[in-house]
Amino acid sequence: MFDAKITVRSRLDNLTNIRALLNVKRSNLFRTTVFGQWLDIPPYSPDNHLYDYFYQNAVSVPEIIDSCPPLRFKIGDNVLDFGREQFCLVTGFRLGQVAKEETDIGRIVRGIPYSPFLDRLFPKLKSTNKKRIKGQELLTLMNSGPVWDSLLDVDAVRVCLLVIATCVFIGREPRFYIPDHMLKMIEDLSVWNEYPWGEYMWAHLYKRTVNVVLRHTTNKDSKKPVKKSLKKIPKRKISEKRRNIQSIWICMGTEG
Repeated sequence: MFDAKITVRSRLDNLTNIRALLNVKRSNLFRTTVFGQWLDIPPYSPDNHLYDYFYQNAVSVPEIIDSCPPLRFKIGDNVLDFGREQFCLVTGFRLGQVAKEETDIGRIVRGIPYSPFLDRLFPKLKSTNKKRIKGQELLTLMNSGPVWDSLLDVDAVRVCLLVIATCVFIGREPRFYIPDHMLKMIEDLSVWNEYPWGEYMWAHLYKRTVNVVLRHTTNKDSKKPVKKSLKKIPKRKISEKRRNIQSIWICMGTEG
């Protein structure tokens, strides 16, 4: 066994903080949304060696394709598939059609022309033609004390949903802008709740996870794998409990 360092971008501590910030009325309202069940998830400390074990035993693919097929892991003599169906069973989020541009991390923010939600919470944006907001600005608002308390209950819940969708579920760092399509959907919580979050999150998980070891052991100049002398990881019993399967997803925004 060798030491493993994993940087987890998905901030599960935001769930604990949000639970503490919501009063009874806001908490009840949040629990009616598609993310409601996640408010009660217990604190979780990443197991770097478990993550590394899965990644080291992942089967590399010659080409990353948009259909995002199952991730494959070779554990001992067994080959395990973890795809969108398994992801749906673990998370409870529905599958469906998602526009390709919504999963393109590099092109999901251009700014939107109309957002009553942002105009209410950030009046300075009223005069702008392309409205956009960073995750960090929402986190700051959540911890603003009297200002946070003065928000409409439904707007406070909207802020929490945006933070969880980005900073927790897809591991997007707070310094980046909230995706445009999320700002559009958040105006109507029924639309937000019907969105195929399972499909959307699976696409992000797949693109971040597939060939992750190969990508992180590739020389940037030669574009060829760098040979490393690593001790062979001994066989170990991997629990089939739901939490360990979830841990793969939680690690979706990682760097080896």
